[in-house]
Amino acid sequence: MSLPTTARLHYRSRFRLFSNTDQPVPWGDVARDVRFWIGKRVERNTAYTGGSWFFKGGQWSPPGGRGVLVETRRYIGAGDDKSPEYWAVRFEHPCDDVTHRQWCTEVGLAKQDDGSIEVAVANYHWLLPSYIGPEPDAPPPSSPGLVITLLNHDKWSGRLGSILLSPNPHALQVGDLAMLRDALIDPQRECPLVVIRSDRFLGRPLLDPQTLARVLAGIAVVYEGQSEELDAEFEFILPREYRCTSGMIRVYLPGLNVDAPWDSRRHRFFIPTDIKSLGPQVVQELIVDGLARRFASSTAPSVGSIDDVDDIERRAQLQQLLQSAKAGDKDQAFLDYCDSEVKRLSERVDALEKERDRANEQVNTLDNQLRTEQYLRSEMERQARAAVKDQELTEALKQLVANRGLPMTSLSEVVEAIATMFPHRIVITEQARDSAARAGFNELEDEIPTAFRMLWHLATTMHDLVFQKDGRSGQIGDEFRSRTNGLDIAMAEGKMTNRDKTAKDLRTIKFEGVELDISPHLKHGNDQDTCLRIHFASHRRSDDDGVIVVGHCGDHLLSAGTRKARKR
Repeated sequence: MSLPTTARLHYRSRFRLFSNTDQPVPWGDVARDVRFWIGKRVERNTAYTGGSWFFKGGQWSPPGGRGVLVETRRYIGAGDDKSPEYWAVRFEHPCDDVTHRQWCTEVGLAKQDDGSIEVAVANYHWLLPSYIGPEPDAPPPSSPGLVITLLNHDKWSGRLGSILLSPNPHALQVGDLAMLRDALIDPQRECPLVVIRSDRFLGRPLLDPQTLARVLAGIAVVYEGQSEELDAEFEFILPREYRCTSGMIRVYLPGLNVDAPWDSRRHRFFIPTDIKSLGPQVVQELIVDGLARRFASSTAPSVGSIDDVDDIERRAQLQQLLQSAKAGDKDQAFLDYCDSEVKRLSERVDALEKERDRANEQVNTLDNQLRTEQYLRSEMERQARAAVKDQELTEALKQLVANRGLPMTSLSEVVEAIATMFPHRIVITEQARDSAARAGFNELEDEIPTAFRMLWHLATTMHDLVFQKDGRSGQIGDEFRSRTNGLDIAMAEGKMTNRDKTAKDLRTIKFEGVELDISPHLKHGNDQDTCLRIHFASHRRSDDDGVIVVGHCGDHLLSAGTRKARKR
């Protein structure tokens, strides 16, 4: 029984197992690993584990069926009864997560002249014909546990072309890129290589290398490079078009030619902004979809399914009959073979016609669903347009507040309002709240809206400049003044103040375990008793969110200038 036409490919790989000794890979051990892997998913009993049917060819379903089927085929060919040349198994079972989804895993083994064994593995899934309803979510990327088992074995090693396979990522250290370059340009390489670099701000990759290595097991090899110093080595080892810099993920396909810069686009890459905007899960699915489902290696597997074994056996039988016919032996066997082939092909045509009819029914169902989705989409677009208008009104209100302030009577009210309005953009420390409560600026009630305007632009304009533009401090200060119609700002203190230990300590705070320099400050007024100084620092959190941290909001902090003024 062939797969239904609606079956979707989930995973596909082909690799070879080479013995770790001078003996051929033991075929029986590989086949037993396959049987054990299937046995973990079925109700094991003596009918499944007993006898030799699994190795010699047969079919088994547990009592009651419930959608589980194990079927095997073999063709002895150049092998023997205990170690055939070709063998395959098909394992069907219901999905654990979606009731109406069926899974099928096909495994093919083919002995090679050099003593290795070629392994082909493919995963498919489909919805049962009786199911009518919304399309369930696609299953997340995964590789069969069998592949992990085979690649982690102590008796053999898995290879794809010239590359040694592993379900775990390889660490790239400084000095390793020459080795990587040799692997990239190796004409015998059939295996894609995926390089993941750590983000320089987070100190870790934006996508988990271990997870990606496991879902790509048997398909690609993953390398993880953490050191920023690898950037300089990439510049020395590879042309600019083929580099993988900090924070990037790059997929190097076989056939790489470093002398052909126009071919670099074929080796897909994701820069940090791509990964952050799409999300690590989406990027991982894109990589897996391209390599596990669409990427085709240069050589097709010798045997990938029980249908392939049947085809090999039929071709061998036909070849034998043709040779007999040439020798003059025109017996009934040839006619019987032709009759069986006509019957088999007729049954296949009937099955395909039934599949076509079921597919047409699904098309009609999906067409009705599409019409419903189109209506819902148009309604959502109408609501979105209305929301845009509401947003425009809100922005106008915000701008009015930014320009004129609100009727507040103290600095404490101002900092509480700003902290409430922008919880993900600005943090007002307890130290800053205390300084606001004690500030002489509170005596200038008419100036309170100015304080609100200063903190508002700190949470909005300054946040955007620091975490979106990523400019240098001098440029940020000038741009801030320009965008805020001249709010006064200093991005650093003078040399004399920086040399004063007491003054320097006042401008250093601890926040979330990190020491921050709050020398940058907004300023208003010059009177020592009533002026306002808002000292702040930018802080990038581990989840890549950035906040402005206010460490002081009140009177003028001690500086070299104020120290001299007090002495006088």
